[in-house]
Amino acid sequence: MTLALCLGLGGPVRANVYPTNLRVKGSVTNVTTAPGDNVTISYLLNEPASAGVTVTTKANTTTLRTIKLSGGAAGTARGPNAVVWNGKDDGGNNVGPGLYSIQATAVANHHGGWTQISNDGDGGNYALVPRSIAVNRNPNSPYYGRVFVGNAMENPSGISLPGDNV
Repeated sequence: MTLALCLGLGGPVRANVYPTNLRVKGSVTNVTTAPGDNVTISYLLNEPASAGVTVTTKANTTTLRTIKLSGGAAGTARGPNAVVWNGKDDGGNNVGPGLYSIQATAVANHHGGWTQISNDGDGGNYALVPRSIAVNRNPNSPYYGRVFVGNAMENPSGISLPGDNV
């Protein structure tokens, strides 16, 4: 399988921002804590969230607490971030024992949809019948957050184009 990739020779290239590696008190599984205790919620951002990050705590479909971080504030930088939830709902009341879910959403200015960062007509970027994708999930990589596209078949026309081999 050949992957189409553009390394970009111009200025810095930005992808759409999104949080990954969401953890509560350092764990991805069940966490117990006493009512009213502070809970650290950590996540990684592939790009700075210039328009902010929202972390929501829910019980089933009911939103208990929404923590909004403005762009440029702590918790919105590229890489590892964390926010502390004080165990209270939006009304300032301690939440009782229960099962809660955490959701993180990040937003950047100028990224309303997917941003294509390569030209399909350039050599090495061509993908014939793209069928698979992968996202670079290594936060130490300069290409963290980039999407890679894999081909599904060879070019049937017989004209050999860069990147059209399975």
